[in-house]
Amino acid sequence: MTLLGYGLIWFGLAVEALLLWRMIYSRLIIRYPFFSAYFLAIVIRSFALLVCLKWLPHLYLSTYWPSSLACSLLWFAVAWEVFHSTFPRGSSARRFAAATIAILLFFLAGFFFYAGNPHGVSGIYDITRKVSLAVDFWLVLVIAFARYGRLPLGRNIWGMAAGLMVYMSTELINFAAVELSRNFMIVWEYVKPISFIAMLLIWLYALWNYAPNPSSALPREAGCPEDAPLWRNRWNDVEAVIRRAVRP
Repeated sequence: MTLLGYGLIWFGLAVEALLLWRMIYSRLIIRYPFFSAYFLAIVIRSFALLVCLKWLPHLYLSTYWPSSLACSLLWFAVAWEVFHSTFPRGSSARRFAAATIAILLFFLAGFFFYAGNPHGVSGIYDITRKVSLAVDFWLVLVIAFARYGRLPLGRNIWGMAAGLMVYMSTELINFAAVELSRNFMIVWEYVKPISFIAMLLIWLYALWNYAPNPSSALPREAGCPEDAPLWRNRWNDVEAVIRRAVRP
């Protein structure tokens, strides 16, 4: 491994350690349990891979790929954290957004099943890019619905979504590039850790202190009946537009 490669590894570990300390100090690890599950998984994975790289090189590949798959599946936990923190429980906005996202994931799962695994592509590699696409769509929909419903996102939630989307989008671009030419593997060796560190730095900035979503008018739906028709009409309009768009 080159000097740049080792530098990226140690810098990434330092940022992870600093973010872990800050999340424990600010009690964010308790406030955001689903996000914390993914973050703790990548911290454990990073230190395990470092141990394998330095002292147990024969175990590196057998540790790298299964842990990579486990961490990629936990992207869904981050997406759920963003969704769960954005829409108030029991609100019409939450129900509508949940139904729309569920339908999207169902159709994506059907498409992925029909497409199958491309010939010559690793199963873990294929699952990772499919999960990347699904979670990216999920986060985009949550942000779009929040903006339409004028629900402000706090720095913590916005940072979680933005950081993960930067990392996954970079992976998707590299997946496509490698499909075009294997020569991109040389670039991939450095782009992936750099995008991973970019995600960590975004999280470090966004999660330095507890900054939840600001209060909005939507949570008052249960307590102020006069506001409920406004929100129901707003989301009914969205549903009507979607129905007209998909109507044959």
